[in-house]
Amino acid sequence: MDGAGCGAPRDSEPGLIDVIRPATSADIPRMVELGRVMHGESPVFCRLTFDAEKLAATIASTIASPAGFARVSEHDGVVIGGMVAMVSPHWFSPDLVACDLALFIDPEYRGGMSAVRLISAYTAWAKGHGAALIQIGVMTGVNVDKTEALLHRLGWHRSGLVMEF
Repeated sequence: MDGAGCGAPRDSEPGLIDVIRPATSADIPRMVELGRVMHGESPVFCRLTFDAEKLAATIASTIASPAGFARVSEHDGVVIGGMVAMVSPHWFSPDLVACDLALFIDPEYRGGMSAVRLISAYTAWAKGHGAALIQIGVMTGVNVDKTEALLHRLGWHRSGLVMEF
């Protein structure tokens, strides 16, 4: 989970609810735009080359795959965030493992319920696909403590550690 943001709740405009829906090919340009923001914001990811075409292809293949999870959060008709994940057999087991590739909310819209709703949709999807393990990571280096606290509130627990050199 990356750049989800977990600040103080925002006041929403009356009658406007962030909608979580499956991503479509029409959403790919906006998702790539959000990916560019995520890349620039992250002290980890900004050290890597950003390739918009590769990201677009990854999102497109995830949308098309029965083993792929691609959802967006819309606020007043505008995509403000999204999540991409997948389910596959574990490397040493036929058991399925769900793992996220990215979760990102536009910084302007953080603090609302979009991240919670995307995570809930992902969890339900992974369970529905028979995942024996459902995993989510915080790899950007952005809002790590706040994101971990949110995940704990949603019932997730720490199960490992990632180091880099």
